[in-house]
Amino acid sequence: MVTINTRKWMRRLSAGMCGSLLLATAAQAEPVEPLQLYATGVAQNAARVMQLQFAEGTRKGWEYGPQFVQTGGTDKRVVSLVQEGAAADIIIVQTSEMEGLKAAGLVRPETVKPLGRVHIAVGVKPGAPRPDISTYEKFRDALLAAGAVTYSDPTSGSAGGMLIHSILDKPEFANLKREHRPGSDAPIMLQPVGQMRGNTGVDEVGLVPDSLNAYLEFSIAVGKNAKHPDAALAFQNYALQPQFASVWTQWGVAR
Repeated sequence: MVTINTRKWMRRLSAGMCGSLLLATAAQAEPVEPLQLYATGVAQNAARVMQLQFAEGTRKGWEYGPQFVQTGGTDKRVVSLVQEGAAADIIIVQTSEMEGLKAAGLVRPETVKPLGRVHIAVGVKPGAPRPDISTYEKFRDALLAAGAVTYSDPTSGSAGGMLIHSILDKPEFANLKREHRPGSDAPIMLQPVGQMRGNTGVDEVGLVPDSLNAYLEFSIAVGKNAKHPDAALAFQNYALQPQFASVWTQWGVAR
């Protein structure tokens, strides 16, 4: 037999359980604060793909997985933002720049890890004939036959642009027309492969010859001002696993 007191107790218990359930549901519904990833432009496409991989592989009951906000630009811009105090959870920049951030105490030194190399690629307009660039001599002849080449303006702080400029700073290229504007009519484009593979307006011919050592070294680290250092480190450890080397390489950061 259920007494009046028992009924009161059951009503209170039921009300308490409903309240707890509503609180739990509200807590689960609260948006998860995204991780802030700062990456140089040449590594951004690969970083985005790895974010999707990480979100897919670590959902743990979340409907959409971890969220990211990615900030990019030239090495110069990304480094400047970090130096100005940006709350960067994850930082991807040239290894030389990362060493500077490490020396300035702007990254957590134990998290600084080599990421990979970004090579310079040769591209042509979609459907255009693809020149043979298998040796330096053939690469040189292809550029001279084209008469003009486009690449990122080195004065903008673009690491890729500066590297390409150094390649073209040879006497044999003295009369080669150089353009630095989007939509250029130049028949050949030189660009870091990570950017070229995300560019639908160009067909990749291949990488510049190995003899030119045309690549940039990149590193990854957790920022000193990271709001979510544990989650950032979890992403870094996940992304650097050997099975994902092919993903990074496919999107322009060779591991």
